[in-house]
Formats: sequence, C-alpha cells, structure tokens
Amino acid sequence: MEYEATFDNFAPGNYLLLVHTDLPPLSDIFIRCGSQVGQSLPSLPSPGRDHGCDWFFNRKSRQLTYLVAGEGQVQVILLVKESVPPTISASTSAPESILKWSVPETWQDVEEGWGGHNHTIPGPGDDVLILPNRTVLVDIDLPFLRRLYVMGTLEFPVDRSNILSVACLVVVGGELKVGTLENPLERAQKLLIHLRASEEIFCDRYSEIRIDPGTIGVYGKVQLHSAYPKKSWTHLGANIASGNERIIVEDAVDWQPYDKLVLSSTSYEPHEAEVLTVKEVKGHHVRIHERLKYQHTGSVHVMEDGQHIHLAAEVGLLTRNIRIQSDTLCKGRLLVGSFRKSSREEFSGVLQLLNVEIQNFGSPSHSSIEFTNVSAGSWIISSTVHQSCGGGIHASASHGIILNDNIVFGTAGHGIDLEGQAYSLTNNLAVLMTQSVWSAIWVAGIKVNRAKDIYLHGNVVAGSERLGFHLRGHRCSSQVLWSGNVAHSNLHGLHVFKESGPDNCTCITGFLAFKNFDYGAMIQVENSVEMENITLVDNAIGLLAAVYVSSVLQRSIRNVQIVLRNSVIIATSSSFDCIQDRMKPYSANVTSTDRAPPNPRGGRIGILWPGFTSEPNQWPLEPWHKVRNGYSVSGIMKLEGVTFSGFVKSCSSGDLDICILPNVESPGIMHPIIAERTRMLRMKDENKFYFPPLHHRRDLERVTCPESDCESPRKYLFKDMDGRALGLPPPISVFPKTEAEWTGSFYNTGTYREELKCTYRALIQGFMCKQSDQVLLIIENVDITWAIQNVYPVVSVTSGFVDVFSSVNANTLCSTPRPVSTFYTILPIRQITKVCFVDQTPQVLRFHLLGNKSTSKFLLAVFYHELQRPHIFLGENFIPPTLVQSVSSLLDEPIGANYFNIMDNLLYVVLQGEEPVEIRTGLSIYLAFTVTISVLEKGWETVMLEKLTNFLQIDKNQIRFTHEMPGNEGTLKTIADSRAKRKRNCPTVTCASHYRRVGQRRTLMEMSSDTILPPATMETISKVIIIEIGDLPKVRSSELIPSLSSSKLQKLARQVITAQQTGVLQNILNMTFGALVVTQSKGGVIGYGNTSSFKTENWIYTRPYVLSVLVQPSDGEVGKELPMQPRLVFLDEQNRRVESLGLPSEPWTISASLEGTSDSVLKGCTQAETQDGYVSFSNLAVLISGSNWHFIFNVTSPPGANFTARSRPFAVLPVTGKERSTILMAASLCSVVSWLALICLVCCWLKKSKNRKTKPEEVPKSQTNDQKNHIHVSSKRRRSQEEKEKEDALAEQDLRMKVMLGRLNQLPNHALDRVSRRKVSSHTVPEEVAAMAAPSITAVTSQRHTCAPGSPSQQFYLQESGNWKAAQEQLLRYQLAGQDRLLLLCPDLRQESHQWQGQSQLIKRSSSLGLSQEKKASCGATEKFCLHSAQPETVQEQL
Repeated sequence: MEYEATFDNFAPGNYLLLVHTDLPPLSDIFIRCGSQVGQSLPSLPSPGRDHGCDWFFNRKSRQLTYLVAGEGQVQVILLVKESVPPTISASTSAPESILKWSVPETWQDVEEGWGGHNHTIPGPGDDVLILPNRTVLVDIDLPFLRRLYVMGTLEFPVDRSNILSVACLVVVGGELKVGTLENPLERAQKLLIHLRASEEIFCDRYSEIRIDPGTIGVYGKVQLHSAYPKKSWTHLGANIASGNERIIVEDAVDWQPYDKLVLSSTSYEPHEAEVLTVKEVKGHHVRIHERLKYQHTGSVHVMEDGQHIHLAAEVGLLTRNIRIQSDTLCKGRLLVGSFRKSSREEFSGVLQLLNVEIQNFGSPSHSSIEFTNVSAGSWIISSTVHQSCGGGIHASASHGIILNDNIVFGTAGHGIDLEGQAYSLTNNLAVLMTQSVWSAIWVAGIKVNRAKDIYLHGNVVAGSERLGFHLRGHRCSSQVLWSGNVAHSNLHGLHVFKESGPDNCTCITGFLAFKNFDYGAMIQVENSVEMENITLVDNAIGLLAAVYVSSVLQRSIRNVQIVLRNSVIIATSSSFDCIQDRMKPYSANVTSTDRAPPNPRGGRIGILWPGFTSEPNQWPLEPWHKVRNGYSVSGIMKLEGVTFSGFVKSCSSGDLDICILPNVESPGIMHPIIAERTRMLRMKDENKFYFPPLHHRRDLERVTCPESDCESPRKYLFKDMDGRALGLPPPISVFPKTEAEWTGSFYNTGTYREELKCTYRALIQGFMCKQSDQVLLIIENVDITWAIQNVYPVVSVTSGFVDVFSSVNANTLCSTPRPVSTFYTILPIRQITKVCFVDQTPQVLRFHLLGNKSTSKFLLAVFYHELQRPHIFLGENFIPPTLVQSVSSLLDEPIGANYFNIMDNLLYVVLQGEEPVEIRTGLSIYLAFTVTISVLEKGWETVMLEKLTNFLQIDKNQIRFTHEMPGNEGTLKTIADSRAKRKRNCPTVTCASHYRRVGQRRTLMEMSSDTILPPATMETISKVIIIEIGDLPKVRSSELIPSLSSSKLQKLARQVITAQQTGVLQNILNMTFGALVVTQSKGGVIGYGNTSSFKTENWIYTRPYVLSVLVQPSDGEVGKELPMQPRLVFLDEQNRRVESLGLPSEPWTISASLEGTSDSVLKGCTQAETQDGYVSFSNLAVLISGSNWHFIFNVTSPPGANFTARSRPFAVLPVTGKERSTILMAASLCSVVSWLALICLVCCWLKKSKNRKTKPEEVPKSQTNDQKNHIHVSSKRRRSQEEKEKEDALAEQDLRMKVMLGRLNQLPNHALDRVSRRKVSSHTVPEEVAAMAAPSITAVTSQRHTCAPGSPSQQFYLQESGNWKAAQEQLLRYQLAGQDRLLLLCPDLRQESHQWQGQSQLIKRSSSLGLSQEKKASCGATEKFCLHSAQPETVQEQL
C-alpha cells in the first residue's frame, strides 16, 4: 500500500488518528509528514506526547494506526510493504501424514547405517535421516544424535519442551520446524538445539555437502517460532548511577526472573556495557541480582527551543525460549546457502527465526549466522546472537533478507554485515563489537556499505570499538528515507568511506549519533552527498564531510555538493559528564594515528571544514581527516535548516566548543559554506567560528619554499544568506583575517571588506560583514605546457585592496614535484577585480565562482603582459568580444561577455553563477601600426586585409582586425609600453630570500598610483590599427595541429617587419605607414624563441631613411688598426635614431669596404650588426698607405634594404724605423716641457680663481650633422662677441687646469654642457643622441695608465690645435661615439706643422647605450680601443 495525502486547515492542538486494517503481519512501514519521519511506537500514539506521523502496528490484529498533527497544511506520505515473501518449499510433492518419532513405522525404508533401520527408532549416537516427503513429529525426549539430515520435515511441538543434541545438522531440501507465526512455541516451553562441536564430527555422508562440526547447514527451510518475549529491547527510562540494583526502562516488559539482560554503555567507552540477571520485573521497574559497575544515562536533552533529544542507554533481553548453542566456544555456526545437486535438482536455504537465541557461535573466520547466495524469504525477528567469536550476522550474494528487533551482542567482528541487495533492517540493537586481531578492516556494528537498496529504520549501534554504522547511502531521489537510527559509544558513529552513490549522489538520512569519541559522522564519498534529519550530540567532531571525483581527466571540473538539511548539532548536552566523559576509551590507544584533529580551544567541534578533491583519502596510510590535494573540484557545502545548540564553555576547564572549525590538514581549496534557515542558539561569537593562525609544518620550520615567501594563508568563507544564524542584516559573509607578512607595506590588504559593514572579531580571528555578498574565485591553469612554469604568486586588486591568491598545495614540501596550477581567493560580487600573474599569463585559464547565486555577476580583469586577443569559451561555445561604451556596462551583459582594453592590456570578462568560463590565448601574432589616410574610402579595411592576405600568402580566415582607433605614434608607444601598464594596474611582486626564516618581516610589494593616459591630441587622419594573424578560435581540441605554427608565425613577423622598414609594405597598401609594433601571444617577444624570462618591452619598428656616419675613421698606419674606428647610425625621416632594425635575433647586417680597392686591401671585421640603431666596426686596418681613402658602407641583410654611406677621407701612413726613434725623442721632450707648462698654468689659475666666480648657466642641447661629418657650433641666445670670447677663454683655462691636475671628474656641469649642448645647423644627429650628457670620469691614472676595474677603456687622441673650440668639438664627437675611451689631451707644441701628442688618461663610461665591457664582434674578435699608453714623464713634459 502506498499513497500521498494532504491535510489542510490544521489549528494548534488539532489531530487525526488514521487506521489501516488487514495489513500483512510482517510489514515494512514508512510514514512521513513533510520532512518529519514518523517513529514506531510500542502503543497507540498520543497527541500530546508523540509527534506527527508516529505510528503503532499491532501484528495480531494486523492494524496500523498513525497520528496526523501540525499547523496549517500537512502532507503525508505512507508506504507499507509486505516483509515476508511466499514460503518456498524444497519438495514438489505433497507430504505424507504426520508421523511420530517414537513409532518404528516412521523409520521404515531407512537404509542400513542410519538410525531406525530394521524397524527400530534412532538411538544414542546414531546418524538420523528424515526421508523426503515424510513429516516426523518429535513426541519423546530425543537421544544424543551423531549426525542429523533432514530431507523431509522434522517438527517440534509447541506445547512441549525439547532438547536436540547433535554433532552437526543438515537440512537438505527438507524442513526443520517449530510452530508458526500465529502459533509459536508457548511461553512456558523451551527448545534447546545443542551442537557438540567438541566431537569434531563432520556431516559429510553426501559428497555434495560437507558441514563442519557444530554447524547447522540450511539448504532447505528452518522455521523456529517462539512466543517469548513480546518486547525484545527497550531504552533506559532514567539515569542510573553505578552501584544500583534497580533500573527503570522506558516500556513495560514481560521479562522473567533469571533471564539475561544487556545494558549498553552511554559513555565513550563501549566496554562499559553490562550483562545483568533479572531478579524481578514490575512494569517499568526491573530489579537485578548484580550491582551496576558504571553510570548509565536514560535522560532526555531539552534544547533551547524546546526540542527533545533522547540520549538513553538500551536494555535488551538476551534470553529466548528457543536456544541454539555450541558446547565449545568459537565453534559452530548457522550456515544458510544453496547448491545444485544435478541439472534438475537445486536446493536453496530459507531461514525464519522468531525469538531465537544463538550463543557461543562463530569463529575468527566466520560469523554466527551466514547467508550465502540466498534468495528472498529469510527473516530473523526478535532474536539474539551473543558471545560470538566472530561476527554476528553476515550475508553475501543474497537479497530480500529481513532483520527486525534483533539483538547482537559481544561479537569479535561486525554485528550485522550485509552484502547484496534489498535488505530490510528495522529496530535491531548491536552492542559491543570488538575489533578482531585477524582483520585490518575496522569493525562496525551494522555494516551495509556493500549492499544496495537497503532499508534502515530504528536500528541502534551502542558501542563498537571502531565504527557504528558503515554505510553506503541510498539514492537522493528515493522516496524511501532511513529514519530513527542511533549510533553511540563508538569511535565513528556514521562511517561512509569511498562510496559511490547512484545517480552521482549519495543520501544519508535519519540518524542520531552521540558520544562518539572521534566523529559523529565521517563522510567521504564520490560525487555529491546529501544528509537529512541527522542529529549529532556530544561528539568530538560532529561532522567531517569530504567528496572526491575520481573520474577527473587532467583538469576537468565537476560541480559537487555537500548538503546538510533539517539537522541538529549539539556540542555539549545536559548528560555530558565532565569527569567520566573526558576519559579515553581503550580503542583510542590503539588508533592514535587515526585520531580526529583536536579543537585548539579545547572543546568539541560541530563541523570540520569540508573538503573537495579528486583523490580519495589513503587510509590507513593517512588519518581520516587528511584530505588529499588532487586536481581542483568545484564544490560547495550547504546548511539548510540546521540548528547549532549547546556550544558553550563546557566543564570547569573552560573548554570552548566551536560550531565550524577549519581543517588545517587540508591543503586544497577551502570551499565555501552557505547557510539558509540555519540557527545558532544562544551562543557567543567565539563559539561560532575560530580561524587558527597559519602554522608551518614541522618539516618546513627551518627553511621555507620560495613560493611560501609570498604565500597567503588559506581562505575560508561562510555565508549566512538570510541572517538567521548570525542575527545581522543579510547576506552576511564571515572570513578570516588573511593579511600575510608581505602586505605590511599596504594600507588596504587581505580580503576586500567595507569598513562600515565589517567588524573584526578578535576571538574568532576573522571578520563578520553584514550586507556583504562575497564569493570564492578559483583560477586554474589548464595549459599543460605551462605546468612547470612559475605562475605564483597571483595578485588581486579590488577597489584598493591588495591580496595574494592562496594556492591549493600550500604547506607542502619544497621537493613536491607537482606544480602549483590552481589558486583561489575571496572577492565581492559586482566589483571589478584585477588579476595579475608574476610572470607571463598562462595560455589557458579557467575561472569559476563558488558560493554565487545564479543571478549574481562578477567582473574580472586579467592583466596580460603583451597585446592579446584572448578567446572566451563557455562550455563548448565561443563567446566573441562585446562592444561596450564603458567597462561597467559589461555587468549588464550575459555570462562570458568580454572586452580587451589595449591601453591597459586588461581582459574584462563577466562571470555569473557558478558556471566556469575558460580563457584561451591562441598562437597568434599582433601587428599594431599607425597609418595616415587622406580620405577614408568605404571598405578600406577590407581592401587592406585583402592586400595583406595576398602579400603574406595566408588564408583570409587567418587575419582579422581586432582594434581600430584614432591615434599617432604616441598612442602606439602607449600601447607598446607594457611596463607602464603593469605598474599602473598591478603591484610589483618581489618575494623574499629563499632562506628566509619563518616569521621574518619583509616588504614584498609596492603599489604605484601613476596613471599614464594616451595622448589627448591626435591627428584626425592618423589611425592606430591592430591586426591579428592566427587561426580562428576553436573549441578545445589539443589533438589538432594549428595550420599556423610558431615557426610559420615568426616567418610572417619577419616578413612584415622587413617590408615595413624597407618601404615595401607602404607601397603594397598604398598608405603612409608610421611605426609598427609586433608581438606574439606565446613564448615572449617575437624573435626570442623559447625564452623563459619575462620581457616587459615591445619593440617599436620605424622605417629608416638615412644611414649616417656618426664617428669618422681616423688616420692610421699601414697594417695597424685605425685608432678611431667608424661608427654609423640609422635615422628616420625626422632625423631620430631608429632603435630596432629587424628581429632582435636577426638584426640588420652592414658591410664596410674601401672605395676603389679589392677586399684584400682591408682587414679586420668588415661585417657588423646593428644594435639599438648603431653600427660599430672594430679591428679595421688598411694594408696599403694612401692619403685619400674612403670607407663605403652597405646594408647586406635583409635583402631589399638599400642604404649606403661614405666616410670622409682619411690617410694611412707607412711606419719606418727612423720615425719610431723620432717619436720616442719627441715624447721625452714633451714630458719635460709639460712639467714646466704645468707649473706656470697652476700659478696662473690659482691667481685668477681668487678674483673670479663662475656661475653655471643653462645652455641648449647640441645636435650633430653626420652627413657633412663636421660640427657647426652656434649659441642658443645672442650675446656680445666680447662676452663670448671672455667666457670661452675662462672655460678653456679652467678645463685645461683640471685636466692637467688629473681631476677631470670634478669638471663643473656647465663646462662640458657648453660644448655638448650647442645647436648645429641643417642635418642633425638624433636629438636623443646629441643630448647625452658627458659621462662622469671615474678614474685618472698618473703612473701605469690602467683602466678602472672592470671597465676596459678606449684611448683617443684629443689634439689641441691652439683653438680650444676645435678641441671641444672633438670631445663632443667622442661623446656621441658612445664607447668607453681613454681621452688624451695634447697641447700644440710644434704649431701647425709639428703636433706632438702627450698623453693623459681619463676613463669615460657610456651607459646610455648599454654595451658590455668586452663585446664579441661579428667576426669573432674582441673589440678593444686601448691602442697606446703614455708614460708619466711624457705628460709632465707636455704640461
């Protein structure tokens, strides 16, 4: 019978009693009113005492009565199923009339060797066979038999006591029968089946069957029915102290004196269960012969809201009138099975027991009762199995077995262990299950984790050394819910481990778990789990829940949930004893490695923070609460209608109970907990949450990993959606204080919070924020090629709050090979959050939110270090970019809407609900360039793309416009300046030292508030166009190779750059091109290959127009390197230096040759590559003397670059022996004269310096004309000729004195600025080159003329011709040359015809060009410019 009914208009106090008659005598009954499951009652329901849908079933009258009560509308679901299937007969033929045991005719046809042969009745020690199709009634006292085979029917009378003593007993196709359900063995009569296992006799007379000594083999039917007792077990009715001889029970019982009782433990120690002997029974009062050894609880805990929780001990009657026992402990069992004798004959066992006692059965390898491959029809009702050396009841490969009102006590194994399907367990009591030393599997009171379609109602496990219920769960969509089950005095009350529920969801309902030493419920299942009507009281940890998804492929994500609904969690009840209940049970000593994590505040814990992972726990290698860190799984825990009560400072020790506590042993993501209709009754904030500080593991105390220097503590989020739990305006977000050490230099750090809405609670070490809807954002790096890259730390910036994402494997060993690929943090909805990676942003990222409503939106901005156009995928669907007027307007768009801001390199994308969004950066190159268009013709974009497609020879689908905007080269520079973009949008991350000791304070980041905006004024006809070249976005398919590979894209980039710098691109497109920026979306900047270093700059390519000789070659000697090597520079149309020529890995190449001669005349490095727009030659020497040589410079690579330059004439003189001696003599004379001149000049300078003060003045910048190869110096402002000459003279004298004194580094700035910043006429050198300030002189050597350490210098002659201005011009030319040189100042001692070169060494640096100290030239020689050295005496003679 099954129906649903709705009753309406119930007023307070109204009720109905509904009655159903003519039901099967054995029925499974399930009644539910709304979410309340009705309980079975011992008598008719009472409206004032019982709850709605509580029921009573009278088996004799077969009448069901249940109560309907409540307010308003009440919905009732009723389901009644017949428990007892039709009887299965082993014999197909009709039995003969009943024969009596005592009549010899009964045994006719019995073969020789069996008792009763030769017209006698069986005697002592005989093997007895009950023939098929024959019913034998026992009418006399039976002798002690040897073997008993029942192939017919053996029946015992119900009005007479009997004893059956055999060595072993086999029912093969027959029936062993005592009474019926309607006519059981009378109360005053008894039957003892005594098995003499000690005789070691096997039942093996049939080859197909071999039964061990002391065993009953059932391959037919065994029906044993007894009328006593009417009540198998009940609850204690009041608290009973130790030493008492009287107990009070909840129900009236009919137990008799000298019967044995078991009283269960109500402490954490299961061995406090006691066996008692009945002395007298009067109603609810039972007197016993023994004195109680322990205190037992029989009270009811009343919650703050008036709800009653029964926490009473169980009292069960072990004695029955039908008793089966073995004469030897740990031998004997009742085996029910089936076997096939032939193709036509099959025997299947059926066991039906009512009020039967089984004692001293079982062995370490077998249970007392075992079902193997048994079909429906077996049931055990109101029976007891106790004092077993093995398990109690075990079934395997069977179905349809019913267990009701049974007691299993004192087993060395599982109390009830079922494998198969369609079992029904109601009102069974399991007491004191001990762990077998032979088994590594934890013992359980009721173990049904390998059974399907189980019905559990009213079962109690009262004391197991390990587990109470070991469950699998049932379907979440099932209408049949478990109810009324209780587990107490165990290590784990409910235990669900590595189970996979049907339909990817496991449901557990209807349990009360109290006084369990570790966990009230320890749930670890695959996929989602739902728990309903769970009551957890006085457990060390009420609930530990974790789910895993074992079918994760690579980094796929599954949405799973942990739901706790309509449940109660009580930390400390009124029955908790602060002395007795603080003692450890014996089983805790041998399971110390599996201990639940302690509460740091000392009390009990309601819920330990849940875990979601892809790998199950590896017990016994790890404790139960250790959640493994697998791939990320999207999950959330929901509390719906949960009540927290009794969280107080328990006992005198000041222990503090905590409702929800983080699991510090979980290294993965801390998934959020969302609460609705949840109450925390009459408790302080300190009892609601506690977020302990982050403690490093012991193996990491000395040295931390490099990543841990930037590590943020784990983040936890609790959300109260309706405010009932925390009593604040909803929604309420609770999260810990997560400011890490590195954030000490910021004003706003950690999780985003509004000051007016958030309050820091020091006792919980966290914040409570009213009207704040926070969510958990998870970022997962999905790209396999980036798995080994260092992408941590990941930084978030939200409305001024700077925080670091937490990684999933925080607090793991540095040697752990698994890379960090998943990060998470807590962020507010409807805010813009910027996300910055320390290095390149990974190519494939997946973002999803946890704890977000389906309608709530979140705007994310991901920073990329270079120009990009990431592709957004929602599931398998590509989401194209959205054209928006403002970024905030994206919140009005649907999920996946995205926009890439090229001025900030920020990708804005909308997240909504909990659906993941994937961002993929394809393999592409991006061309950003300026074009000048006089008239914008319609369709010019299409024409441009067609021409580029034809030029590059690619498919039209592989090139596309991404952006178009007004702008000029300044706009392009802003777009290309990635460093400024990062500084503007992201904090600078610099982790501390690798070997930082834990606790050391350091500053990790600094935030820049600089804002760089694009130029405000732009030419109206100038546009900035960005084009992407690459394959179209595809749905994730890693197996397909893109048609445009990385090498192909680099080739295209090289082709575009060359075409732009040689003018070919401008001719093809018929447009005026400006600058060009080329970036590639993978592998860094184009041309650097597979570099792993991060480069923030993009290269801007401009078209060169002129190749100019910057430094002219000097006169030299035959066969020797020219003292001054030529240097060239490329200039653009505005005479600015062109810094980038070709790819950085393939710069332009320039060759040098002598005009009018063959290549053999010139030796040295005749090929040079461009660097920053310069071309420097070295080691050039001419092998033939001459007075009018010219160098010719040509671009040899890339092809098509037609640039030529010609140097000024220079002379190459032959060197003779006479000349060398003359030089030595002149150098000696110059040294003497130099000393004389030095003395005179010092005197003059000292005299004049007293009467003169030199004021610095500003002078304009200088420029050089490299095409005419000489410098015209002019004054920026007009002054009189007299003042000019006077000032030059003073500067000349001042400069000369400082050089001679070896203190040129002390030159005033205006002394060189007057030279280096003069304007020049007509064609000029690039402004940034000409404006380079004179470098400081770091050393002047006076003895051995050595260069400054680490800075090899170049020597040059600075000839003084009598005109100081000419010397200034020479000095400027050396500055423009940009190399480190040693300057030699020589006075003109021979007038114009004999110039003698004295020497004074000065070291000059040119850091602006960034050249190395010794650079390998293109021909392989080391470039050095130190050509000569000068002796101190020579310098002195000059001066």
